[in-house]
Amino acid sequence: MNNRVMFPKLFTPININDVEIKNGIVFLPHGTGYIDQKHAPTDREMYYYEERAKGGAGLIVLPSQAVHPTGSHPVIGIGYDRNNIPKFKRIIDAVHSQGTKMFVQLTHMGNQTKSSETFRPTWAPSPIPDMTVGEMPKQMTADEIDELISSFASCAEMLLEAGFDGVEIKVGHDGILGQFVSLLKNQRTDRYGGSIENRSRIITEILDATRKRIGKRPLGVRLDINRYVPGDYGVAESIEYAKLFANVADYISTDTGTWESIDMLVPSMNVPHGFLLQDAARIKKAIGKTLIGNGRIVWPATAEHALENGSIDMVGMARALIADPYWAR
Repeated sequence: MNNRVMFPKLFTPININDVEIKNGIVFLPHGTGYIDQKHAPTDREMYYYEERAKGGAGLIVLPSQAVHPTGSHPVIGIGYDRNNIPKFKRIIDAVHSQGTKMFVQLTHMGNQTKSSETFRPTWAPSPIPDMTVGEMPKQMTADEIDELISSFASCAEMLLEAGFDGVEIKVGHDGILGQFVSLLKNQRTDRYGGSIENRSRIITEILDATRKRIGKRPLGVRLDINRYVPGDYGVAESIEYAKLFANVADYISTDTGTWESIDMLVPSMNVPHGFLLQDAARIKKAIGKTLIGNGRIVWPATAEHALENGSIDMVGMARALIADPYWAR
């Protein structure tokens, strides 16, 4: 039987602003390790994403492109180098040839960056290390925060020149923006620390600055909705963050865990299928914008049911499409 008959919600096109996506299946951003020694896109990366597009995914999000030299990492790409535009374009063209749309995710790794990699001081909201990396970062100054905000916006504008259909700001399981909203990693006492509004301020300013650069092109946020670390935030706080971001962002994509709670970032088979869907539904109800939900969604029936009852608007998958690029077909 035809997929559109068996799973009509899953295979119904959806629009984010003026961009029509052919179905509700999203290949979530994940590190591939396929970049070259200069952190630039490669042919191997192109073939990898082209295969998922051939397999029928409606939207692919290219993962973690660093927006500033202080925020790179060995396994993520560099988005701020204009020389990479033709290489990004090759990937985008291959994906577009299959009728699939492609967004790009922007980040800065913050306290998960090592100065031995960047040859610069490690930026972070506060001088608090990530326990999996262990390097003591420096607290960013107000001028450095302004520089970072500008870097996100200018990088987004430049990468759209390569042909990406939209931009995603990472406030997820790693990266400096997740550290700003963290109750543990951000101990600032200025306008970027303390209250929910203050912790989220850098992200709202990035969204505002980016919107001015990219106009009505899709702009989203990958948001960690539960950090699963004692003393850090959970779903109640993430709902408040999501409402603030949705004032400008066109969609929210759920994320969970951190490097310090990797058992929930990469949940094992002991974690139930669709374990985030109830929490995602709370986010969806609060924001009234497009929500990409994830969390061990493996069976199409699980996805269809979540779309049918309105818990989410699109289904995000990573490992399922790593294992089977042709899952949608």
